Amino acid sequence: IFLCVTLSSFCVLKAQDSVSIKELRQKLKDAKDEKSRTSIKIDMINRFNGEGKSDSVIVKGFQIVEDLKGSKHNASVGSVYVSISNAYLLKGDSKTAEKYRADARKFLELSDDYNTKVLLMMTNAQNFSLEKKYNEAEEIYQSIIKLDKESGHKIKPKVMVNAFMRSVGNLMQQNKSTDAYRRALEYLDYTNKFDKDSSSLPMYYIGALQY
Repeated sequence: IFLCVTLSSFCVLKAQDSVSIKELRQKLKDAKDEKSRTSIKIDMINRFNGEGKSDSVIVKGFQIVEDLKGSKHNASVGSVYVSISNAYLLKGDSKTAEKYRADARKFLELSDDYNTKVLLMMTNAQNFSLEKKYNEAEEIYQSIIKLDKESGHKIKPKVMVNAFMRSVGNLMQQNKSTDAYRRALEYLDYTNKFDKDSSSLPMYYIGALQY
């Protein structure tokens, strides 16, 4: 019964879902174990974040944090708090965004994983965005993208997808439509090579930026 309730709470607002969210919702229904379901839920809130659906990110993000409470999945909890913080930032609530960014940093610092360090870099980029230092934030996103290339793409695709998504959003925040469009094309090229299941989100951005 708990599973049905949990799944249903992640499958609301069907009429407003993008193709990407619909695909993830189906994967969530088909998932066979809790680890897979948690991973899909995290992917889902990242998609909601990319599409500007902040309320969905916040509600579902706290559900995941509650599910993982007491576990050793510090990096996962930290990444969810990053998404929650970004959602509050998009809603214009910088004070609450800072609170959850601090929570994200606390959990991420407990891990020595290479990819987790990149998530920490992204929290710093968010901090710059909060201060409206968008150029500084973009420099960090560019550093992450460069680091991934120089390391032979050792950063996990899900982490890089998040970095690309935030970079596009950061450029859009500055009304740099041309730069955002170019980044979205780079984002699409990356997903086509390393994470085809995530290709619908950069396509969503590309479509939005063409008008």
